[in-house]
Amino acid sequence: MKKPLVFAILVLAINSFSQTDKFGISAQVFNPTNDVQVYWFNIDYESIDNHNLKDQSFGIGTQVYYNLKNETQLRFRFGWSRIQILEKQDQDIPSLGIHVLDQGLGRQNQFHFAPGIGWSMEKSRFQLIGGFELPINYVGRFDLTTDFRQTNLSNDSLVEQSHSTISIPAGFSIGLGAYLGFVYNFKKYISIGAEFSPSLLYGNYGGRTATSDYASTFQFEASYTDDSSTGFTFYQNRFSVNIFYRILSKNKVRSPRII
Repeated sequence: MKKPLVFAILVLAINSFSQTDKFGISAQVFNPTNDVQVYWFNIDYESIDNHNLKDQSFGIGTQVYYNLKNETQLRFRFGWSRIQILEKQDQDIPSLGIHVLDQGLGRQNQFHFAPGIGWSMEKSRFQLIGGFELPINYVGRFDLTTDFRQTNLSNDSLVEQSHSTISIPAGFSIGLGAYLGFVYNFKKYISIGAEFSPSLLYGNYGGRTATSDYASTFQFEASYTDDSSTGFTFYQNRFSVNIFYRILSKNKVRSPRII
């Protein structure tokens, strides 16, 4: 899979206001970011080596809001990401008379928290929003299992077989992000909008990686390596498309606040 470091995340959020002018809450689903670079994942030249990717990663979360005066708003974003990526090479090599099946499955859990503050400018039905947030991410242990099987094309007999498990320790990242977007209020209770948020993160990922290998040529081998990545090396983009649903107070109708 050829995946650039800058990757846009599409978010669909359904937001609802309480009947006060102070608080709001939203539900959110999004595509998470995978920062682990092992096996074939996130390798620049991967697209030319006949590997196929099946990415079943997903993310869910919620946001809560507190509206201040002068079109200022505090917001708190919470989320959980599940990374699950399967990459497979399954092909015949007639020149060598063999069939090769080589695949890797990576899994990881991530937890996100991002307090922020923002402002808005309103003109007619449009509102321009912008602000800053402090992304804090806990990146869980990355578990990778790999399977390799080589057979003869002529009679499907086994030539070589191996299985490996790789475990990369958990880590974290923290940084500063900005966001800029707009909201269009086209119904009394419904609004739509979009938001772009780049962030620069300081990360401390990885560490003492444990690898266990099983193969047809030997029974078991264990090894350990120090695979850590630390520093301001993690740049992420988040792009969101939002649908807002408002529950207005029965006592007064107010212009919608930004989520």
